[in-house]
Amino acid sequence: QDDMLFYVRRRLAYVGGDGVEEKKQVEVEVYRRDSKKLPGLGDPDIDWEESVYLNLILQKLDYIVTCAVCTRSDGGDIHIHKKKSQQVFASPSKHPMDSKGEESKISYPNIFFMIDNF
Repeated sequence: QDDMLFYVRRRLAYVGGDGVEEKKQVEVEVYRRDSKKLPGLGDPDIDWEESVYLNLILQKLDYIVTCAVCTRSDGGDIHIHKKKSQQVFASPSKHPMDSKGEESKISYPNIFFMIDNF
């Protein structure tokens, strides 16, 4: 089991001068389970509902990606020539695969799956 906990933090950001506009900024913070810096249960900036859902999605669900090479016959039937499946792990961050050396970027609320050896 993963020892990481993910917290969704929402902060108000004020935009503009005269017409003060409030906009919520969203950050995902990651802590080890045994960290002394874990946010407290009373922290009003933590979106607790979204944090629980995010941790469930990332850590408690199993994901499998499948890739297949198929042909379709004249009758419309699909014939599978080769198929490969492997378990993948969800992440609230993404990493560009077209370049090397770039850091991962938080993609929340989108969830991405790293596939290095498919």
